[in-house]
Amino acid sequence: GNENPTGIIWSSKLARQYARAVDTTGQPLAIPAAVAEVPRFIVNRIPSYTKGENTTATDLFVGDFRQLLIGQRLAIEIRPLPELYAGTGQYGVVASWRGDIALARPSAFSVYRSLKGAA
Repeated sequence: GNENPTGIIWSSKLARQYARAVDTTGQPLAIPAAVAEVPRFIVNRIPSYTKGENTTATDLFVGDFRQLLIGQRLAIEIRPLPELYAGTGQYGVVASWRGDIALARPSAFSVYRSLKGAA
């Protein structure tokens, strides 16, 4: 779509699956040059699910993240919780943020669904 992706977001299961991919002679598959230059970020909040016989299906997100708009509704609030961990000499922190995201150009993003991830 004449877009230049700035990032790929995928799960560690999907990253492991493609790291182990080999051709018919057992040689590791090379990442295509157009994809190799795009930064890849592992996010383990992307769930695995069952789709048909694929019991390790997961999704991959790619896009030009300069086209992602982030709006902040309220100020970020950060509070220390010293009493929660007082027995161990540690501090806890709770943070809250309220905001929205929107796509400036939806064509700058794609979701590849139901890819086979590692078991």
